[in-house]
Amino acid sequence: MRIKASLFIALCLLALQPTFAQPEKQNFIVLLVDDWGWTDGGVFGSDLYETPNMDALAEEGVRFTNAYAACTVCSPTRAAMMTGQYPGRTNVTDFIPGKSVNNTPVLIPDWTQRLEYEHTTIAEALRDHGYKTAHVGKWHLTPRSEHLEVTRPYYPEEHGFDINVAGNQWGAPPGGYFLPNRLDLPGADEGEYLTHELTDRAIQIMEDWRDESFFIYFPYYNVHTPIQAPADRTVYFQKQIESGMTHTDAKYAAMVEAVDQSIGRLRAKLKHLKLDEHTTIILTGDNGGLDRDGRPTDNTPLREGKGSSYEGGVRVPGIVLAPGISKPGVSDEPIITVDVFPTLLDLANIEPSSELNKVLDGKSLIPLLSDTNAQLDRDAVFFHYPHYHSEGAVPHSAIRTRDWKLIHFLNDDHIELYHLKGDISEKNDLSKSHPQKAAELLAQLDAWRKEVNAQLPPTNLDFDPNKAVEVSGRGAPTPLRQIDKDRIREKQSGSATEMVVTHSIDMLAENDFGNWKVAPFAYEGDLDIRDGVLNTGWGSYISGVIWNEEPPANINYEIELEARFTNGSDFFLGLTAPVKDNYITWIVGGWGGTVVGISDIDGNSADDNETTLEMKFEKERWYQCKMRVLDDRIQCWIDGDKIIDVDTKGKNLSLRPGPIVGAVPIGLAAYDTIGEYRNMVWRTLATTGD
Repeated sequence: MRIKASLFIALCLLALQPTFAQPEKQNFIVLLVDDWGWTDGGVFGSDLYETPNMDALAEEGVRFTNAYAACTVCSPTRAAMMTGQYPGRTNVTDFIPGKSVNNTPVLIPDWTQRLEYEHTTIAEALRDHGYKTAHVGKWHLTPRSEHLEVTRPYYPEEHGFDINVAGNQWGAPPGGYFLPNRLDLPGADEGEYLTHELTDRAIQIMEDWRDESFFIYFPYYNVHTPIQAPADRTVYFQKQIESGMTHTDAKYAAMVEAVDQSIGRLRAKLKHLKLDEHTTIILTGDNGGLDRDGRPTDNTPLREGKGSSYEGGVRVPGIVLAPGISKPGVSDEPIITVDVFPTLLDLANIEPSSELNKVLDGKSLIPLLSDTNAQLDRDAVFFHYPHYHSEGAVPHSAIRTRDWKLIHFLNDDHIELYHLKGDISEKNDLSKSHPQKAAELLAQLDAWRKEVNAQLPPTNLDFDPNKAVEVSGRGAPTPLRQIDKDRIREKQSGSATEMVVTHSIDMLAENDFGNWKVAPFAYEGDLDIRDGVLNTGWGSYISGVIWNEEPPANINYEIELEARFTNGSDFFLGLTAPVKDNYITWIVGGWGGTVVGISDIDGNSADDNETTLEMKFEKERWYQCKMRVLDDRIQCWIDGDKIIDVDTKGKNLSLRPGPIVGAVPIGLAAYDTIGEYRNMVWRTLATTGD
């Protein structure tokens, strides 16, 4: 009787335990981090970023020290991930829609700005063999358009994914990282951080598919601009920063941590569902980290960063954990994005066929997973970027074969040769001292370009070497202008020194018009000047201009301008300016056309919401706006009505310039709208008072 009772109790206890069916096939989770630098993690060498979950993944799996993104910008890498083909073969060779250029030695070819249907994606290949497929996060493989009828036919669900969460045309989260934004995420809690919400949804998919074989592709929006993170974690990392550290951006550190937390939560759920021994995890990046003199991240020892022609633009972290197959260790073998496709096919026991892509450029990584000292059966990996980028890249192709790397710059037909094992920072060009090796690699690179039918940039017959090369804004159809400094003048007006900036049709060629210049954050948007109006264009993030010089400390000043928005459902026209040793943001307009008022650089109210006002703005209407700083007071007028009058003394304003304006505090910006400015005037004031 005692035995029966004990057996009964044991059975009851067993019944209370989670019982999930174990699929015979491997599950796959591919994690792609946006703009992720090579050292952006504890295990990768950061002195600030804390990533215990990445570190654990690396300790249990295989960490690749020579992992490469297929391109120095995102969309080509994403297409390569989906197709297993190099960007040079798919002709998706720039982020969509690319840059505007003028007076360049070579022209941008007629490249492909979408993921074409002719390609069989990894999602389609796996779904055809019984897998459930989900996309969660950033897609950025559709044409750029305001019209859904143009973009939606190229969404993830049209390329083999059963579920699509938050994948669309945008290259950055429209509306920022705190919900709600313009992503379609019904039911999300207000104020929730985007990465946490997307992780919640990925976990729910895992729950729903626990009895199925699944493929979850999770391309994070992190750590792409805007640099936004939960305030408490930003404060934590700010306290960790010490003099002499390489990584010094607390908010960026918190963004990296958000990805790390997501990885930890995903792995914990796999373990709870008893799927951890049947799920392969691949973690890598879409291009190098955004490195503008060490902000928001620093790619040292690599040269430069995202949007450049060097290692910092393409070398990324890489980890693969394949339970039962991978052995913990570190591999120095070069791998690249296109290797993911054949690796997943191999792990799923799917034979490539003519029904898949006619050719896969990648190699299965399984030999490296079981033996980290092994080498793949290939001579080289290749890169092709026939475009210009504001972060420094010019049209180029590159080849890495073992420790050698050659870059062929297509704008002027010169080459550079580096031996990466002894010169990871690419400081010593060996093309002159090793001409035979340079010729050998150039011939190999040229043969590859012919094999994949890579588009080469044609010569620009109208190029004028005596004029500046112009790279700015978004999209090749947007023309850039030459500077017309004659339209900018200084004059004395009573006790005030007044800078009158009159914009003409010839403005942005040299990224410098008078004392205004293109903002460093403006690479995501369009900028041009038409009929005296500064048009900040339509961008997935922010575009704008900043004051070219640090203003004198402790001055009184005022700024006048006219502003309007002409398109978009959201309206954000911000002006950032200094108040003594602090910085504030004046929101000319807000989301939905509502005045937000005075805030600090992080978007927090400077006066406990007392300055938040409700005032609906109308499209197409010009508004006369003025802001004045008088000692500790901030005053703002719209159409002559004083709407803000705040005493800032004792207020906790931001103590440094933030990522919206880089290192210079005065700026004008448009967010998710076409914003226009005209008749901008800056005055320093000698006296206080109205």
